[in-house]
Amino acid sequence: SLLLGVKDSAATYKEARQMVDNLSAQVIEKAQGQILDGKIEEAIVTLAAIPLDAPANATAQNLRDSWRKEWKDNEAAIAEAKKALENKEWSQAKAVLAKISSTPYWRSQTDPLKKEAEKGIEAAIVYEQQQREQAATAAQKAEKAKQEDAFTQQLQSLYDTYVKKGMDEVSAWTTACKTMGGTVDDSGPESICKPKAP
Repeated sequence: SLLLGVKDSAATYKEARQMVDNLSAQVIEKAQGQILDGKIEEAIVTLAAIPLDAPANATAQNLRDSWRKEWKDNEAAIAEAKKALENKEWSQAKAVLAKISSTPYWRSQTDPLKKEAEKGIEAAIVYEQQQREQAATAAQKAEKAKQEDAFTQQLQSLYDTYVKKGMDEVSAWTTACKTMGGTVDDSGPESICKPKAP
């Protein structure tokens, strides 16, 4: 190993150990930079430059194990998020993506997916609002039709009563309309009784 050579050339064991520790720290720092750039294999190879008997070797091994686990977990989470996006499970995708490391490399992997999830959430909210508005409009129309139907039925009943009492059809119609609080509109081909506006 490169560091073993440094260790062997040092004047004293203490100086050699200090040099190994310093170089190990530099190796770890370089590997951490490679991880931030998403270069896990390079980072693991870089850490291999630390001698097995160096005190930093345990740290290097822990970093390797941690990075491999993080990498595997993040890749699995991205796959899960992509599946959620395919199934239009926008909130689920966003929640899964929030658990992924926020290093520059992983942000570059997750940002487009997060944007897709956010657009899906926004579209779902708009769709739900439209559905609620359409349902409210339909309910209002149904209620208005129900009220108009009730008005028409009562109007017809009054008209029939007046005709049975001997009133002519036009007078019976006009009287029934006024009794119901409506107004007769003769502007069209047929007279209609408009209910009083609520």
